[in-house]
Amino acid sequence: MYEDRTQENIQAEILTRMGGDAPVQEGSFYDLVTRGVAYAIARCYGMYGKLLGVAFPTAESGEAVAWRAADYGITRKEGQRAQAVLALTGTAGAQIPAGTACVTLSGLEFDTLDAVTLDADGAAQAAAQAAGVGAQYNVPAGAICRLLTNVQGLATVANPAAAEGGMDAESDASLFARLDAFRKRPATSGNLAQYEQWAREVPGVGDAHAIDIWDGPGTVKVVLVDMELLPVTEEVRAACAAYLETARPAGGVAVTVEGAERVTIDVSVQVTLDTSTTLGEVKAALEDGLRAYLRTLTFRATQLIYNRVAYLLLGLPGVADFTGLTVCGGTANIPLGATQVPVLGTVEVTAHAP
Repeated sequence: MYEDRTQENIQAEILTRMGGDAPVQEGSFYDLVTRGVAYAIARCYGMYGKLLGVAFPTAESGEAVAWRAADYGITRKEGQRAQAVLALTGTAGAQIPAGTACVTLSGLEFDTLDAVTLDADGAAQAAAQAAGVGAQYNVPAGAICRLLTNVQGLATVANPAAAEGGMDAESDASLFARLDAFRKRPATSGNLAQYEQWAREVPGVGDAHAIDIWDGPGTVKVVLVDMELLPVTEEVRAACAAYLETARPAGGVAVTVEGAERVTIDVSVQVTLDTSTTLGEVKAALEDGLRAYLRTLTFRATQLIYNRVAYLLLGLPGVADFTGLTVCGGTANIPLGATQVPVLGTVEVTAHAP
């Protein structure tokens, strides 16, 4: 809006208003005086442009999204720390203090929560918590394998099962989506929009879809997905169900809360490539494009369109043609129920035989 409000343009306007007989050579008195003023005014116009993102926030407005959301009582959901159970081995009877730091090969730290004593076989289990918040701490089994510092009597550490429960803090895009839904879909008196709004307030819930009279009069079902628009864990589902019981109108409808049903989308195709790319690059780009497409379908579409996948393929750099495209083993659209969410499965990309 203010792209033309540069220092040069503003200075030229000032000099014009001063009259045509003013000396304007670079370094002259008039040039030096007006240059500084024009610079200060141009900076103000630059700030005006940034204020538009504060007054009318979008998903790209950064912290301004949180400021505007706070006006409506909507706050950013905090991240959560992953939990793990560690198997410890070493000298029988060794005392392992709480706070013992264990790490993955990539340096992600987990700290034991309680002091434990190794048994007669030199083994024990200890609950541990990630040192930071975020989904990156949901590491697979066996990933936690080293001690950050030596502990007397402790030889090895491992996590027999994957760490779980780690969640990133809510992104600007997710927070803006909640704000946008709040403003565009009025939630009041326990209508469906309000049940969805309440569900989205629960940490770990990325989106929700409420279904009215799903099991007869006086019933509502709320279907949940996580921040990645995938089915939620049982812990998140239970937390959301408990929260809805406290939030819903007294004496209101019976509420059922479920995680979305997973519909696995497997894709197979043979491609003809030019010399600008490789099969591996095409497969990676196709997977990224499919994930983005599937995200647009969650709770918003009744089917996955086969031809959209074909269109996506032809738009990939280096793909000259393709044959044998199948989605879930066929060439038809994939129906999606109100409680279902599409999840990318296997993607097989092979070179077309000449």
